[in-house]
Amino acid sequence: MAEVSASITHELSQPLAAMSANADACCRWLSANPPTIERARLSAENVHRDAQMSSEIVKGMRSMFQPGEQERAHANVNAIIRDICQLLTGEELSRSAIIVQNLDKSEPHAVADPVQIRQVLMNLFRNAFEAGIESDVEGQVIRATSECT
Repeated sequence: MAEVSASITHELSQPLAAMSANADACCRWLSANPPTIERARLSAENVHRDAQMSSEIVKGMRSMFQPGEQERAHANVNAIIRDICQLLTGEELSRSAIIVQNLDKSEPHAVADPVQIRQVLMNLFRNAFEAGIESDVEGQVIRATSECT
């Protein structure tokens, strides 16, 4: 049970941290003189996106423990990578990392649970960031690729 709790906490920490950062940004944009409404709106949209991702994670975790077949669909690999890169933008900048996307132009799809694929890729990115920090690597480059062979 402890491992399941740790896994859930780990999976939810990223979108929750992103929601907090985006909410803070929204407040700063609204508090500016004059307020920057467009940037505040974008920050609010990001809070909404991150809340939806948190909901999807909880739903996916719940379905893993229910009897029956897990939900699978045609998942656009490039779209998942783009979403993750957008989520990590704040984190990568604060850690002096650069994310390079090398996406397959054919827009590859995989039959899988898109939430689980997103979670696995997010963990890989976070592990790469943490390895760079522990190694004291400045300006590390994290490569995201969807090239299929």
